[in-house]
Amino acid sequence: MKRYTSRAAIIAALAVAGLSLPPLGAGADPQGDVYGIPPLPSFVAPGAREPGAASSGTPQTTPLTTASQEESRDESPDLALPDSSSPEPSREYQLEGIASWYGGKFQGRLTANGEVFDTHQISAAHRELPFGTIVRVTNQRNQRSVDVRINDRGPFVDNRVIDLSRAAADAIDMTSAGIAPVTLEIIHYEPECTLRTVQIASFSTRAGARSLHDTLARAGLSPAIEDVPNQSVYRVIIPSVPEEELPEVRRRLASIGHQNVLIRRHRPQS
Repeated sequence: MKRYTSRAAIIAALAVAGLSLPPLGAGADPQGDVYGIPPLPSFVAPGAREPGAASSGTPQTTPLTTASQEESRDESPDLALPDSSSPEPSREYQLEGIASWYGGKFQGRLTANGEVFDTHQISAAHRELPFGTIVRVTNQRNQRSVDVRINDRGPFVDNRVIDLSRAAADAIDMTSAGIAPVTLEIIHYEPECTLRTVQIASFSTRAGARSLHDTLARAGLSPAIEDVPNQSVYRVIIPSVPEEELPEVRRRLASIGHQNVLIRRHRPQS
């Protein structure tokens, strides 16, 4: 059996299971990194200032970043999630190829679905499978297996089919080697919420964020200000947007000068 199955074969297999896939290039790595999703340029360690942030209390109304600067792609690849009524994928879907693992500089950064990456927890990145898919990864060299949940996009090397967290790589004894031939098998798919958050810009002061917030409100939108924990960063967002309403929201934002926005998985406030 081949160790790598073509994209056409993947689509054919998942079509039977009722899944739709985003374009292969949706999560392309703009920085040329070979491991996982590239880091968000706006990420700052707790206690540090975001680049360009005002160091005094002077209100700043110019955004630190637009949404497109925080995330290099215009849309997150999870927009092509299957409908919630789709049947659970067949366990007959299998794919062989090379697995790698990632951690290190990605520790604590956001995954493609908006979670905080922890390489010491079992998770994985895949270029196409919908977020939340559970995949059994079997190391062909020793037949050890681990079940991982897809929460990131990658790997960005053509002959690799999945990127594992270090914990997942440890579970199948491939950490030292770095890569290993594996077999992937879909175990479970749990439909995700179809609500999305639209992120427009980030500011170093609440006053700057408030100015944009009020502009969007006057345009008839429903914005909110999101505080980034332990940082002086305030994001202007439109939360809880049903997926079917995204085109209209984006059209209205573009009409007032905000063409580049980031579409994120909606994370309910706890």
